[in-house]
Amino acid sequence: MQSVDSKLLLKNIDIIFRESRMIIAEDLPFNSVEKSLSTISNYFSINNRESFIFAILFVLNLSETKISFLNLTEHFSSQPTNILLFKTELESLCTKGILRKNFSGGDEDLFGVRYMVNRKVVADILDNKPFCKETLKERDLYSLLEKIFKTIDNRESIFGGSNLLSAAVLDIMNENLDIPFINAILDMKLKDENNLIFLYVIWAILDENLEPDAGIVLYSIYSKASERVRVMQRLIDGSHELLKKGLLETGEGLFSSDIHLKLSEATINLAKSYGVIFNKKSKSSRKIITPSQIRFKQLIFNDKAISQLNTLKDLLSHNRYENLTKSFEAMNLPECVTAIFYGSPGTGKTESVMQIARETNREILKVDISQTKSMWYGESEKIVKQIFKDYKNFMNESVRTPILLINEADALISKRLDISFSSTKQTENTIQNIILEELENFKGILIATTNLLQNFDKAFDRRFLYKIHFPKPNQEIRIKIWKNKKPDLSISDCNMLASKFPFSGGHIDNIIRKISIEEAIQDLPLPIDKIVEICSTELLQKNGDLKTIGF
Repeated sequence: MQSVDSKLLLKNIDIIFRESRMIIAEDLPFNSVEKSLSTISNYFSINNRESFIFAILFVLNLSETKISFLNLTEHFSSQPTNILLFKTELESLCTKGILRKNFSGGDEDLFGVRYMVNRKVVADILDNKPFCKETLKERDLYSLLEKIFKTIDNRESIFGGSNLLSAAVLDIMNENLDIPFINAILDMKLKDENNLIFLYVIWAILDENLEPDAGIVLYSIYSKASERVRVMQRLIDGSHELLKKGLLETGEGLFSSDIHLKLSEATINLAKSYGVIFNKKSKSSRKIITPSQIRFKQLIFNDKAISQLNTLKDLLSHNRYENLTKSFEAMNLPECVTAIFYGSPGTGKTESVMQIARETNREILKVDISQTKSMWYGESEKIVKQIFKDYKNFMNESVRTPILLINEADALISKRLDISFSSTKQTENTIQNIILEELENFKGILIATTNLLQNFDKAFDRRFLYKIHFPKPNQEIRIKIWKNKKPDLSISDCNMLASKFPFSGGHIDNIIRKISIEEAIQDLPLPIDKIVEICSTELLQKNGDLKTIGF
């Protein structure tokens, strides 16, 4: 393993790539590229076959982020099967940290795997540095737990199935045996997959003070539905290893049919003996959003919307809200503030709720009714009642009245329809009636969002104290959004983009993310023509008219 002039190494990589098609097509020995292979082999301390396939992937990675066997067989189209014989070398390079391996949609078979050169390897070559495998060593327990948590969260894209994930996490743990708490966990001799569950729950509670939903944990770890169902059954009947050993306990989640995972007293005491202290009052749902989780985001609206939002925000400041609810109580009125934000998708409705919560220091219990209906169809009425019960319990536990956010409430506030021939409509109407009843005696803060601009059921009209419209941004507002999101754009460029592309604020956010990715890859600011090109790809030509995708 040695340092080398980057120009020399890149030149040899290029030589190998140019000769590779002929070598593969005619199944030739490496004689014509022996010297170039030697340069790469000496740099990485790898063999010639590994050096050969590395050079091919290095060049292909310049135009394709992730390389599959399909990409390789297309490149070597005259003799595609010969390249398949390099699978062992590809796996070896991954083990050595030279390549990284990803999976497409969790597919672990030969054609589901994707390879890419490790970004650190590329950086070391360009900086004339010697190759050094990335260390798994972490400075303390907390950075280690966070690394394991992020590794688990990336299971689907990086590892595919749970077996490779378990092996990767075990490698991380074994690299950090100097951390006593990790030694204590390894001494328990848990099954590898149960180490993942245990460590995931520990970090979720440490980081967010939330007892995670079992379904979310299992989905993060297991690629196959049958595996998730099998493990869930063991959690339900109490036969799971982590329950039997008294390390975890289960409890009811946001909905009565949910299960969340919490630490046992034994685990809490064990952690405490190693200096790890948990908040005694952890909350039991990932659907709770705390003010500290919400990043500041400047939102740009017309004057009317800004005025209405400021009024609502001022009303929800701690002292004003407390005084208001006392006044309502004295007048025998419901002690609540209710609002509905309505307008086209991407106009900032949900984000406005987040920013109000951040500025008034209130937690949010977020419920997406559209997802609730699709996931729990058949028990919808029961679940909607449970939402309000859970909010009431959550409010009683909270120091400051939280916000109940009912997101995407379109179907629930539209005009009730004739139900003679539709069980779906009958269910929706029943849910609407339940919500109307709950709102009659509601106590707290409720904000609903909807994309509906028409067909609003009048029965809901008097239930919402504030009704704030979020119109699509006009050109003047779009200019301000572009300038705010990308300050290096000139005013004339902002004007041109706002005039040419009638995007919503949310859509502009997506485009800014794509521009940022391109700039990060190229390490240069994108010229305006490239930005226009990115904007143009977001539009679909249909029947001679421009139609925005997704908005």
